[in-house]
Amino acid sequence: MAEPLQVQYLSPAWAEQALRLVETDSRIRRAMQGLEVSILTIILHPPKGCYGFLYAAFDADGLKDYRVGFDFASVAKGMPEPTFAVSGEYPVFASIQRGEISERRALLSGKLHLTGGMVKALRHMRTLEAFTEVMASIECKT
Repeated sequence: MAEPLQVQYLSPAWAEQALRLVETDSRIRRAMQGLEVSILTIILHPPKGCYGFLYAAFDADGLKDYRVGFDFASVAKGMPEPTFAVSGEYPVFASIQRGEISERRALLSGKLHLTGGMVKALRHMRTLEAFTEVMASIECKT
């Protein structure tokens, strides 16, 4: 019996699954609980054909904006300043996706970089971790 076909991490097919989960997964709904928060993830040096950034903004009603892309500058026009941004090299995000390291550990060890208010980021850490947990549930090749 053949294994199920897996999508490439950060590919357009992966991003479609991610959007579906962000819109419907109860873990994200619970973590948001009416918060207004936006998360920008910048993936440095992704493989060819894979997105280099993800942006999700939530308001009291749920997902308000979702963007992915290869060229941040062209897609980010008119985008408000995110609550916080997380950036790092592709291999670090791939390790998080595979469950080899947590996002919190990657941040604390300096493998990922956080911009935005640190107090705000710490207050929203559970939200960030819920978002990451949901994304990690997508079966994919990294």
